[in-house]
Amino acid sequence: MAYDFVTRTSYPTYFSEYFYELFRSPLSSKYNQLYLKKWQNIFLKAEKETKNQIVRLEKNKEDLNDYGQIFQKNIHFPNFTMTLNFHITPLISIVKDSQIPIQHLNINHVKNKVLPIEWSPTFDWKEYTKDSTPIFMTIFAFDDDYLLLLDGNHRLTAATKS
Repeated sequence: MAYDFVTRTSYPTYFSEYFYELFRSPLSSKYNQLYLKKWQNIFLKAEKETKNQIVRLEKNKEDLNDYGQIFQKNIHFPNFTMTLNFHITPLISIVKDSQIPIQHLNINHVKNKVLPIEWSPTFDWKEYTKDSTPIFMTIFAFDDDYLLLLDGNHRLTAATKS
């Protein structure tokens, strides 16, 4: 069972359809089976964890805003839409604790749309770009993009404007 944390509604997922689409993606040939299997495992584990989280949320009547900003990405399939969503604050902590090395990207590749990245430029970027926190992206091969921006829309927008 999948759960939309923003609307607090559950919906069915059809993992077989998702994995069929993922494996036939034109970008799939660029990535080995290990990459695809890892995402498959992540989604299957997430489904199990989601059930536990729903029980805890309903039992404790927790306010989801207490956890900070929620990342949300709708992924459309022929027969259903899946919502990839999670809290960004714990993600940032996990990345910082794991000491993943920072990689620099050429901002001109973003400006010129050479870098196949899924992100949403913002109009209110000036008031949110006061820190130098890196942007957070992951490889997520789907449709024409293979990078998914998880955190940093305002910072990336600011970088493309300068």
